[in-house]
Amino acid sequence: MDVSPPLVGCVGGDSYDMVHNTHRSAPITDFAVFHQRPRGARDDREMRRFSTVETGRLGERIIKLAEKVRVRANLAEKDIYVTSGMDGDHGPRPHGSHHYGLHGKDGSRSAAVDFGGLNDNEPQTKEEHDMRAFARQWQKDLGNITLELIHTTPFRDDNGFYIKEGKRTDYGAATAKAHRDHIHVAMSEKQIAAAEKRLRATAVKSTTTTMRAASPNHAVSDRWNHHVGEKGLDYSFDRPSPHESWKAGYRFVMRYLSPPSNPKILTKSELDALLKRGFAVGLNWEFKEGDQLRGREGGRKDGKEALRQARALGAPKGLTIYFSADWDVQRGELAACKAYWKGAEEALKGEYRVGVYGGLRAVSAALDAGYRGWQAFAWSGGKWDSRAHIRQTKNNFKLDGASVDRNELRSLDAGLWGLADEEDMMIFGKVKGKAAVVKALQDHTYVDMKDWPAVKRVLEAGGGRLVEFDSKEQLEAVLGTKAT
Repeated sequence: MDVSPPLVGCVGGDSYDMVHNTHRSAPITDFAVFHQRPRGARDDREMRRFSTVETGRLGERIIKLAEKVRVRANLAEKDIYVTSGMDGDHGPRPHGSHHYGLHGKDGSRSAAVDFGGLNDNEPQTKEEHDMRAFARQWQKDLGNITLELIHTTPFRDDNGFYIKEGKRTDYGAATAKAHRDHIHVAMSEKQIAAAEKRLRATAVKSTTTTMRAASPNHAVSDRWNHHVGEKGLDYSFDRPSPHESWKAGYRFVMRYLSPPSNPKILTKSELDALLKRGFAVGLNWEFKEGDQLRGREGGRKDGKEALRQARALGAPKGLTIYFSADWDVQRGELAACKAYWKGAEEALKGEYRVGVYGGLRAVSAALDAGYRGWQAFAWSGGKWDSRAHIRQTKNNFKLDGASVDRNELRSLDAGLWGLADEEDMMIFGKVKGKAAVVKALQDHTYVDMKDWPAVKRVLEAGGGRLVEFDSKEQLEAVLGTKAT
């Protein structure tokens, strides 16, 4: 690898890190120390990283994209890892680099992450080939929606990878030389969302061909049919049956978390029935009007209880918990609300994301701050924020004898259980009454699973979902192959 002294350069008005201290700040023996949060027994678990790596919400989303690109490039888990995010020396803080958060041309916030290929058990040429394969796959899949992609290879049969705002550019000799030992990727929030959608569509396309032969009423088949614009419900004390809700055309349900004494809380049995039927399920913390005026400490307290309840339900990490601003928030109240959201975010410890339910003023402020938004038509004056992930469009009508509200899904990135965030989970298929798990859907490919204790560990860690079939024939119909 090229070992150059740390430099900071300026290209086209923006500062770029030439060589990151993180890469060379420790002896070579320390490079094997990674910070990893496993999701279960999977070959494509979360990308490995240096223990010094620090990232924010956008950086974590870039890393998730990178893991998918790694798999698509046919690289092993050990071949590519995260070397730097917000940590290290990337220029003057806070505005010297996208690593610290700037903005793209589209106006949305940005983040940058660096990736390396160092492996002491492999020759340097193998590491260089791995990095080139990763950069090439990124350019192929996402190059036209990437803010910055910078990587220089030693090979004569390519011209390096130099992208700025989706187009090839010349960063200059100094920057090119400094990016021999790592791949620099920067994206804006809007670009990240577009990339997530693109890779999700590519993956689902290969799966739906197999799924179409399945029974249209089965939960595994239903799971892949969620789409923007579909109808959903939210309700509190009254609970319509999943069968009647599905029959009426609803495909997702928003349900409550709240202080333990509140009878409207989502129960495990209710959740299991909804997921089994094929509903996507969203989590919403709500108690009293004006709760968010309690500020940061209030957010921490509510977030702590929301975290406990989400874990108890077995909610996969990465889902969104929407916190209700259930009144007409005034401009003078936004500061307290923002402090509340920050406190809730701190309490969730990165396991779940913060979303906000409320009217136009509250939801727009939440979206501006990088949170997800569920906008109610109440307190919105007939105006919608186009960025909102969910819209609540009608209140208090009857379904199956229960009082319910109607919603509309505006983004598959809404953070619901059963939508985009669950795409990283394994779906296990099992015949009722049989002890063995016969098949599992992993990365949209069915694989044999015979080790039930290992499967249980994945399920307990929130890295998978179990779907039971009535018969071996039904399971085979969904798989499209003979069950073993």
